[in-house]
Amino acid sequence: MNNSMNTLRTVLLVLACSLLLASVSNAQQIYSGNEDHSIMKDEANQLLAKFRNQNPNDIFAHYFGKQAIMSVLSQPGVVGLRFYNAVAKDGRKTLVIVGVDGNGNDIASGEIEERGFPCPPFCDPDTNAIH
Repeated sequence: MNNSMNTLRTVLLVLACSLLLASVSNAQQIYSGNEDHSIMKDEANQLLAKFRNQNPNDIFAHYFGKQAIMSVLSQPGVVGLRFYNAVAKDGRKTLVIVGVDGNGNDIASGEIEERGFPCPPFCDPDTNAIH
């Protein structure tokens, strides 16, 4: 009888631990890469206008080429991008782009991009803010 009870306890303990580990590992996967971030053009224009009204002399955009974005996205394990606000050595505002894995962690050992072209001066702020 004791052997049967011990075996049953062991099986239940292993099952409980397996379920707990499965729930923990599933909980860590917070990003899939298929999240919907789309907004309508009118909303985009409202968001941009509000920023520009509150920050009239500020950089309001950064251009990054397709190759720069793809070099980060194409890394193993990357499901999305994180854009960090930063300040360059010369004092101008910039962005740092890093890949993010499904657990929400930066993949800092891989490709990281910065050197985007700020707007202004590398665009016409009156014609390139979506409209």
